[in-house]
Amino acid sequence: MKSTDLLSRSDGVLEARVSDDELVLLGPESEAYFGLDAVASDVWERLESPMSVGALVAALAADYDAPPERIAADLHPAIEALVEGGLLRRAAA
Repeated sequence: MKSTDLLSRSDGVLEARVSDDELVLLGPESEAYFGLDAVASDVWERLESPMSVGALVAALAADYDAPPERIAADLHPAIEALVEGGLLRRAAA
């Protein structure tokens, strides 16, 4: 995944807030659901508007006071899972 790749939510994703710290998502073409913890829910909320991977990493690094490399390493598998589950779209820029 490149920092210039654009991330956006897929159309038709259903979401339900289970608690202050958990959000559940169901893709439009999936029978599986995804449970998001507080940080992953924050990522989902930030992607209400399309955003590049680099901008997302920078914003999270600033807000969580963590090195961008660490944020990117933690973020990439989660993003890949959401893309594979049909919840996010990734477009090469």
